[in-house]
Amino acid sequence: MAGAVIVNGIWLQGDLQCCFVNVYAPMGSAEKESLWDALQILALPNKYSYLCILGDFNAVCDPGERVGKGVVFNQADARNFDAFIRQSNLLEIRTQGRKFTWYQPSGGCKSKLDRFLVNERWPQEWSGTVGRGLQRSVSDHLFLNSWLSHPDFSKLVRKTWEETKIEGWSCYVFKEKLKLVKNALKEWNLRIYGNIEHGLRELKDESEMIRRNELRAKIILKSKEKCSLLQQKAKVKWVKEGDLNTSFYHKAIVGRRKKNEIAGLADGISWNEDPKIMKEKVKTFFENHFKKRQHVLPMLPGDFVAGKVSAASNAELIKPFRNQKLKLPFGAVTATRVRDQMALISSFGKRHGR
Repeated sequence: MAGAVIVNGIWLQGDLQCCFVNVYAPMGSAEKESLWDALQILALPNKYSYLCILGDFNAVCDPGERVGKGVVFNQADARNFDAFIRQSNLLEIRTQGRKFTWYQPSGGCKSKLDRFLVNERWPQEWSGTVGRGLQRSVSDHLFLNSWLSHPDFSKLVRKTWEETKIEGWSCYVFKEKLKLVKNALKEWNLRIYGNIEHGLRELKDESEMIRRNELRAKIILKSKEKCSLLQQKAKVKWVKEGDLNTSFYHKAIVGRRKKNEIAGLADGISWNEDPKIMKEKVKTFFENHFKKRQHVLPMLPGDFVAGKVSAASNAELIKPFRNQKLKLPFGAVTATRVRDQMALISSFGKRHGR
């Protein structure tokens, strides 16, 4: 299949039939349509139990996935790509990190060309699958001008070129020497400029934490609005199609799992996604929250000595009531008087108790 590499076999843990397709789609619209047709056959329900199609699709679904100065949005390509995903009943795995996966060297344009697509059975077996957009790094195809200012650059290139002995015709020798020089420069770049890249990554992570705190409220609000809209749509479709709509049923389950999933926890200075660390932090939080606390009982002011009830008074207190009208020494009890007494008790409790 042109534009894709297919690997299929049996996942030993569970004896599951799996197929992975690594895509590098061509630029031409006609070639891409041919690739979509071939991939759609792989996505047939009786073809593979678990299917994952990932890579560079060289296409976007909507204008928001390709932005920048002078960018031209190909609506026909986007419509065909979106139709391929829907007709194949494929689900897109959510990604963390960068939204855009391709950047123009100047930074003027960026697009989301890479994505992960799976069939409907995939999240039933691996519900926690997520994609990750890695940080941009130095490309193997770029030559950094800053290298020229380093005193060891020229020495390294000359040494690698002159000490390499390769036999063959001239073009082959030239190509192999360039390859060796490139590998030497790559290792040298990591050794000399690696600390700079590490420092930049730390600054980016720090700025991302600050920005995340500022935008968290907006993200939560928008997420709630989206969930409310999807719930309304899901209820309407469920009423219309019922349990026989198995495709919708599984998508609804996946949606609930994603909604209830905790991808990570922030403790103020760091973001943790390791399940073991997350479980330990949750356990520690609730242990501290429900820990038994020692309370100091209130003391009455002044010298207070409790008296004892006499034997005659005690007998009077425990004597059973008779079927007769009670006579109260303080006059008739009214609703106003009861309210006043309760207010007095409450005021005393707030002042001297807890």
